[in-house]
Amino acid sequence: MEPQQRCFDTFARMMLTYQYEDMALRKKGATPPLYGFFTNLYEDMLAHPDAYRLPADPFVTFLSRVTLTPEETAQHEKLKAVSIRVRTPMIANFEFLRDLGLAGEPANTDLQLPRAAFDRLVGDYARKTRNRRLLTTLERTGLSFSDGDPVVISNLLYPGMPAELARFSQACARVRNYGFYFFRRCDLAVLDGKTTPDIDAAVHMVPQPFQSDVTETDRRLMQMRFRREMFVANIGSGYGLRYSKKNNQVVYWVHILESYHPDLRHHLYWKFRTDLTPRLLNRLEENIPGLGEQVFEGLKACIQCYSEFCMDRTPIEWNGRDKIVCKNTGWNRIGYEHDAYERLWMVLGTLNELL
Repeated sequence: MEPQQRCFDTFARMMLTYQYEDMALRKKGATPPLYGFFTNLYEDMLAHPDAYRLPADPFVTFLSRVTLTPEETAQHEKLKAVSIRVRTPMIANFEFLRDLGLAGEPANTDLQLPRAAFDRLVGDYARKTRNRRLLTTLERTGLSFSDGDPVVISNLLYPGMPAELARFSQACARVRNYGFYFFRRCDLAVLDGKTTPDIDAAVHMVPQPFQSDVTETDRRLMQMRFRREMFVANIGSGYGLRYSKKNNQVVYWVHILESYHPDLRHHLYWKFRTDLTPRLLNRLEENIPGLGEQVFEGLKACIQCYSEFCMDRTPIEWNGRDKIVCKNTGWNRIGYEHDAYERLWMVLGTLNELL
């Protein structure tokens, strides 16, 4: 079974759905007012995307292939343009709330800030999105904005939320690189000193039934002392897990929720050496007959090189057959069934032993 990209009616709904599902997991107990507000905000954006100036371009599933027809190439370029148009107002919505919290000061359960600062934030938002009805829209989430100077911001549905917004915005602003990521997820652990994303966030977004396999792969690679890096998308909710060993001699990638690919894909590559690769293939054949053959067949051949002296071109000879492969593409036909993960663990473990 191979995961397929979910279908949505619009591109905006896809991005909003992923972001909503990517909200920080709520701890047991009482719901903080700010978390309840963010939940309501996402639900309102999903129900009324036009009120937030989110484009209604229809969603089109993109084919994850290297070679595209002219029609598919044009579709790809169109989707990239749509994603930019969707991201601009989506980012602006959360930036407005973040900047509101940064500019204001808690006043009991409310938030207050000078009228001039408030008008400037509203004007900046309107220029970015051409939406002059944001305040009216936000009133559906319980917010109210007083007349006069200073402006007092209250929330009837979530009392205490505006004051909480100020503290949360300021905490996120102190986090280097990931501040906006934590903000749009409403990850209140930042208030307790959290500064980096955690693996649970990425695993939570892995489509079922693959979560347990991805978790087990992570556990095994950590035991083998692979270095793990996690990459996140501030807008788009995509994750990338990169595991490396011996100065990038071996690299394994897991990509989760990318816009133009199935919801989960992964591939493995290593810096091919003429002595290492045949030894690896032979060892795999000894352990699981046919696995060495599968990896050899799955190694992507160089097809788009411009020079015979390309540093990425590597000749592989195994069982009387020759193949010129690209060291930066690797074994990218791993599959998704549980036994495919078992084969993956065997390949990773064998590579680790040989290195």
